Amino acid sequence: MNTTPLPPDVLQQLRDIHAAPPPGFWPPAPGWWLLAAVLVALGYGLVRYGLRRHRCRRLWKAALAELQQYRQQWRQQGDERALLAHVSALLRRVARHGFDTETAARSGNAWLEWLDQGLPNPEQGFSRGPGRVLADGLYRPQVELDGDALLQLVERWLRHQMRRRGRC
Repeated sequence: MNTTPLPPDVLQQLRDIHAAPPPGFWPPAPGWWLLAAVLVALGYGLVRYGLRRHRCRRLWKAALAELQQYRQQWRQQGDERALLAHVSALLRRVARHGFDTETAARSGNAWLEWLDQGLPNPEQGFSRGPGRVLADGLYRPQVELDGDALLQLVERWLRHQMRRRGRC
């Protein structure tokens, strides 16, 4: 053990204990990175959901506007065959875009039964109601249909689908 005394000037050369500098702003802690990733994913999901919902609602509103146009044309011209062709094409387009292509490819009673599934009260719908003319009305030489009832039925179906599948 060395017991030699230290010179007095050596003690003067010692410095105080300094605290470490505070942590900087960058890089953030891992928790902040995780929070940022969650917020970005949530924002992306909300934007995607909003765009999808907007596109879907635009489809239904365009279909209803087109149906109103067919109603006006039918009332002005009185052509029941044209009304039937337009309504049938509209329903198939909505089924293809709003549901799937296999659904729109159905025909006859299978098509009418599928349309009835989308109604809250299918007894007065497509299979047994005014919509049954959609099955083969275009192929008959004479078409007899209740245009107002058919248009109301199609509008009711579109509105029900818009409420039910509006979120797509």
